Amino acid sequence: MAGAPPPRLSFDNTPPDIIALILHSLLAPPPMVGETRSVTYSRLTPDMPWFDFTRSRRGLYSMCLVSRRLSAMACPLLYRVVPLGDEREMLLFFRTLLGNPRVGQYTRYVACHITLTAPSVIQKVYDLFHPILGNVLTTIAHMLERIVLTPAPYHMLSMLLRLLSRLEKFDNMPEMLFCHVLMHLAKVETVLLRIPCGDNRQYTQLCTEIQTSRFEYTHTLLLQGDPDIPENSDPIEWGCRPHHYTPLFASFPNLVNLEVSSDLGPWYDTSLPSGIRRICLYNSGASPKDLGDLVLNAPKLEILYMTPNYMAGHTYDVDPGFSIALTNLTDLRNLNVSWTCLESERLTLLADMQSLRTLHIQMDVLYGTKLANFGTPLIDLLPPNLVELFVKEWRRTTRKPFSVNIFTQFACDVRKRLHDLQEVVLQCHTPWHKGLEREVKSMFLEQGVKFSVEA
Repeated sequence: MAGAPPPRLSFDNTPPDIIALILHSLLAPPPMVGETRSVTYSRLTPDMPWFDFTRSRRGLYSMCLVSRRLSAMACPLLYRVVPLGDEREMLLFFRTLLGNPRVGQYTRYVACHITLTAPSVIQKVYDLFHPILGNVLTTIAHMLERIVLTPAPYHMLSMLLRLLSRLEKFDNMPEMLFCHVLMHLAKVETVLLRIPCGDNRQYTQLCTEIQTSRFEYTHTLLLQGDPDIPENSDPIEWGCRPHHYTPLFASFPNLVNLEVSSDLGPWYDTSLPSGIRRICLYNSGASPKDLGDLVLNAPKLEILYMTPNYMAGHTYDVDPGFSIALTNLTDLRNLNVSWTCLESERLTLLADMQSLRTLHIQMDVLYGTKLANFGTPLIDLLPPNLVELFVKEWRRTTRKPFSVNIFTQFACDVRKRLHDLQEVVLQCHTPWHKGLEREVKSMFLEQGVKFSVEA
């Protein structure tokens, strides 16, 4: 009818695809492995890693309260990423799963930011359990009639409740809780787990109980050491020991990505899923031998990344087994290793790696410490099909003249063997003379290669 007022805009008559776009705009990626857990909401500032995530999650929660229609659309996004930042959050999520197991189907990323075997965590979980879950315990018989559980979670829940109903304190309580939470997340894709460091007890109970489950959808496992430990600390005091967690790896048969922060180093007798394609170790205490033990269990590896923990006075030696293990990785495309405290040996056999396209390496690793090696042309040490090369200069400034000569010669020889190379980046501790840098850069450009020096 002419002159009729336009229809009133509201969420009730907004097309669902428009609402979906609005809700998805509220999603924020969670912080990376190695970040400390979030502080309280009011204390977060915009420069902190958790700021955007907590604000986005608060917005999704508010949308769930607007109407049933919006709640049905926002709830799956609210529970898509679940960070368990403290004992209270883990217990509250546990209670949510008991009351509404369907929520577990929404979760794609779960992160446990507490050390489950730390005495303070055990005590806190014990103190909070009955205040948070008291009503659940009194009505558990009725709830179990409605909850659809597989035999393994049912057994876990029954044992947990039987022990807790007697108000007995036991050290495995946090491990049992997290294991039960994880077993409800049938479609979880990424699991971040903070594992014990130093003198804290390993997750023996978690590894034992989880062996009965298989998480077919999980493709990424993030194992996090203590992110509050200074990077130059002795790893004997802080390092986590992921080689103890072979039973955990076995529960994720389709694992593709493994990331570990602050590991102590040993990786012997570690069995990994055969489909692992990417391994990243951050602030690691792993030696070349340790890394060789690790990659032997990842025959399909495509990306290997490792940044070391720089300990004063600690030196490594390149183990020949590491070089041999690398050459057996026929799918390896990206290699980034960062040892700079080598005793004498160097990484050999790189020139035989046909699949490698991107290489991040140190002059220490390429040439070792023997002066006799410094006369070897760089082009003879590199894989033949490289596209990108990133090299860190020696830490000792007295070796800068060797570096200049090596790269000047490399600029002349680059197309004799490296026909696909497009970029070379030299990372050094002190800047090059501008005139020298321009001269070498022009030599590379004549060969069609981009060259830059980063100080």
